Amino acid sequence: MDCKNLKRVILIELKGSDLNKAVVQIHTTIMHLKGEFLNYNIDARIIGSKDVPKFKNTPANRKLAKEVLPTGGKIIRATNNIYTEII
Repeated sequence: MDCKNLKRVILIELKGSDLNKAVVQIHTTIMHLKGEFLNYNIDARIIGSKDVPKFKNTPANRKLAKEVLPTGGKIIRATNNIYTEII
């Protein structure tokens, strides 16, 4: 992959246990800035203090996935132990 030509935006939301609110906030940001993100991979990172079972199946997460996944981006959810990513 030629990283010089990769256009990528990473949206990060830090929350306690209300991960659904984090998803809604990231989705709202994408919708407001969608025109600025044309031809970008959109990645969402949701970091919470607790894991939420069946989080992927929530309506808010599915709505976010409809915006993120077609761009080639990913949604990653993690707890706040230590999350690292090489960009």
